Amino acid sequence: MARNIDAYCVGTSGADPGSGAITTRRIEIGRGLAPAIVHGAAELVPSANPYLLVCDRKSWEVVGAAVADAFLAAGLTVDRLFVIEKPDSPAVADRNTIGHLQALLDEQAYAAVLAVGAGTVNDIVKVATFQAALPYLCVATAPTTATYTAASAEIHAHGLVNTEHCHMPVAAYFDLDLMVAVPPALISAGVGDLIGRELAWADAQLAAALDGSTLAPQAQALVRSAHTLMAGRDGHIGRRDPDAVAALCEALALMGFAMSVADSAAPLIGAERLMGDYMAVVAAAQGETLDNGGTLAGVCALVSAAFYEQLGDLDPMEIEMDRLVMHHLPWTAYERTLQQRFVPYGVSEQVVPLAQRKYPSRHALRSRLGLLLETWSEVLGPITGSLASLSTLQSRLIAAQAPHTFQDLGLSPVQVRNAVLYAKDLRSHYTVLDLLDDLGLLETWVDVVLAPPVGILCAKPEEN
Repeated sequence: MARNIDAYCVGTSGADPGSGAITTRRIEIGRGLAPAIVHGAAELVPSANPYLLVCDRKSWEVVGAAVADAFLAAGLTVDRLFVIEKPDSPAVADRNTIGHLQALLDEQAYAAVLAVGAGTVNDIVKVATFQAALPYLCVATAPTTATYTAASAEIHAHGLVNTEHCHMPVAAYFDLDLMVAVPPALISAGVGDLIGRELAWADAQLAAALDGSTLAPQAQALVRSAHTLMAGRDGHIGRRDPDAVAALCEALALMGFAMSVADSAAPLIGAERLMGDYMAVVAAAQGETLDNGGTLAGVCALVSAAFYEQLGDLDPMEIEMDRLVMHHLPWTAYERTLQQRFVPYGVSEQVVPLAQRKYPSRHALRSRLGLLLETWSEVLGPITGSLASLSTLQSRLIAAQAPHTFQDLGLSPVQVRNAVLYAKDLRSHYTVLDLLDDLGLLETWVDVVLAPPVGILCAKPEEN
């Protein structure tokens, strides 16, 4: 079984080469892809120079060694570099790990780099090769994230995760022999990641409507294509059905393309990621590690979905704009609040500038609320009308055997409530959390959507 979605790639009828957005030339999803990887490297990046395979130690064991052997069997030279890993903890995409790779690229001329691993290895390689102006190929080891094919990377710096623009892989490979054999949690994480991106797209539509910007039609088409691919497949994914897992890989690749077509990661990083960011920051300050990946994003996306459903039922005539503007704090007062809130976690110096970029003056808030009230149906109608219902999203996660409540993830009500209330300030783009704060509804609605009967904080009574 082989799936090839080159029609979406640059230089083919389905792509838009003039936009310069999709630069990936090949995506392959199938079994036994090691020879195809070698062929792709030789065809797409021909060179007399050696290739460099970058991986962590686990990825080397499960697929890296086999890929290296295939290169050697084809008469191609390939060097190996392990990313920096601390004892008993996974690698982190930060300046140290990126610099470790960059130092080697500065010393040795390579034809291209092979990123063999999951999201972290991919992020390390894409940033380092982007700065070195060197192409790279992605060899995914788990169907966990859309960032494999995105022109952006999530980089840890000074206690926060920052999105950096970089380049896309010239090719990406998803070997189904490996994809269906990984632990179930890694497969269900991909479902959570996709659900999170769908809610992030709603946030992108919201922000564009309120700031007058436009979103690339290609991005919307790609998001819809990814959603269509997954229709009715979640239960099959939970059973590791190869065709369903292949569709998951394809959908993740298309979501990564959507991020790139939009020329920014922001349109597919919404409130769900911010909530996860906040929980990870708090966990780190307590000496703990929280996996802020697709699994957490899928559950956080349920909060966004619940908020959008509430907005769909809200009568805009109930919004008192004058009162909201009068009670809006000036920036200097809000800055003090941020300092008090984030100093204990050691990230206040990083958070304050991000929050300031989007914090409105009273005049700006009045203008934004005025626009929203004048165009309420035009702004929110298409968003709430196109989103899957909260119950549908919950059913998708359950069918995929993915965690579907915060209790499943071991997160307390206090942790979750604080994340919903305070996460909006961790990135500078506008999300549904900012809208509810503008409307003075965030503190009230958080308790509504986290109430036990809703089934986000903990399982619904009938599920127990």
